[in-house]
Amino acid sequence: MTNKIGIVWANQSASLKSIFLMIASTFFAATMHVLVRINTEDLHAFEVAFFRSLFGFIVILPMIVRSRFKFLKTTKLRLHLVRGLLNTTSMLMFFSSLGLITLARVNSLSFTAPIFLAILSVIFLGERFRIYRWMAIVMGFIGMLIILRPGWLEIDTGSILVLASAFFWAGSMLFIKILSKTDDSLTIVSWMGVTTIILSFIPAILVWKTPDFNQLVWLVVIGCLGSATQLTLSQAFKEGDPTLLMPFDYVKLIWGIVFGFWLFGEVPDVFTWIGGTIIFVSGVLIAMREKKSNAKPAHASTSVV
Repeated sequence: MTNKIGIVWANQSASLKSIFLMIASTFFAATMHVLVRINTEDLHAFEVAFFRSLFGFIVILPMIVRSRFKFLKTTKLRLHLVRGLLNTTSMLMFFSSLGLITLARVNSLSFTAPIFLAILSVIFLGERFRIYRWMAIVMGFIGMLIILRPGWLEIDTGSILVLASAFFWAGSMLFIKILSKTDDSLTIVSWMGVTTIILSFIPAILVWKTPDFNQLVWLVVIGCLGSATQLTLSQAFKEGDPTLLMPFDYVKLIWGIVFGFWLFGEVPDVFTWIGGTIIFVSGVLIAMREKKSNAKPAHASTSVV
């Protein structure tokens, strides 16, 4: 049976493989978000984030060992440490937000990460944008305002945390852009694992509650899902063009709506649908303009995991 599946998979086009992997990545991410929300009812989000980092790193540890730890060799250690700090901050904020607002709202606002990345690339990398890309950025912020509706509604803590998380994740992706010029992708992932374990343990110890066996099992699953998300996403970008794959990241919002309604009885309002779609389309347009300008896209997820 396994051989038949392998043969069928091998016979598929690279584009079809990449689309399937991208959708699988969104499913893993959405499932992890559900489990994080459930487990943060009894454990603090900081502690859940630490175990996600720990068990996620254990998943990729065999690859590092087989390489005789050569993937930990780098001349850019300071950059990896800064990237780890940004990534950890983003994860702590994101996990904290999952218990405060609907999954659909979380996913919609998380799509702002590529927009923040585009702005940071102009400021710190000196990238030049033409009018079309600036229009896409403005469109993304309009989508964000539609969801938040400041002046009509009080902006809640959960939404602020997601936006802050997206901003720090964009900063993390900026460093991926820089590091990918000199370091292997597994080197980047490996150092991310090491730094996030150490940095997330510090706040986790302040709110520590020893998990019982059942909780520990779910924390292992969360870590595995986090690594599965990143591995399938990385392979998707390896198989296919990022501009082809970006639209399928929108499936993450669909999963969030389905799981939110099925498990928590959440029904997203029409503003979340409209705003989330606008934000997502703006991110796709930014990716398309980046390709046309012959810039190398950052092979990174818009998901903060």
